[in-house]
Amino acid sequence: MKSVPNLQEIVTQIARKHGVDLSMPNAYLRLAIPQNQLVVENIGNSRISVAMYRKEWTEWKPERIVIWVNGNRWYPFETIDQLGRWLLHGEPGGNSVEFNLYNSEGQRELAEVAEYVAQQLVNGEWFEKGVRPNSSPTVYGSM
Repeated sequence: MKSVPNLQEIVTQIARKHGVDLSMPNAYLRLAIPQNQLVVENIGNSRISVAMYRKEWTEWKPERIVIWVNGNRWYPFETIDQLGRWLLHGEPGGNSVEFNLYNSEGQRELAEVAEYVAQQLVNGEWFEKGVRPNSSPTVYGSM
């Protein structure tokens, strides 16, 4: 499986800046910059969700990557794009060290996309400009 060290480093730095420890159960961080929101959360079973929301007209469109955390490495395995397409390339087993990989090529491709997302976080200046908003985005469609 292909890990995503750049995404891991950038997301961890952003969370740390805002006092969020992503290793804690139910850890949650939501940040905003104009026309965009970033939501990072520990969703249990050794998984972290990284979701970016982009505002198109009056709707927030989500893109989400779910990551399996194994020790000190992050491995993306699930995604939902802005059109609501869901791809699952594997899933965690019954404990934090087992993982059932269904599509190794798809997982590698998703890792490349996740590293591109990491660069988008840097280019979007999320570390420097991301602020915690007071309200939740209204999302249409399923996640």
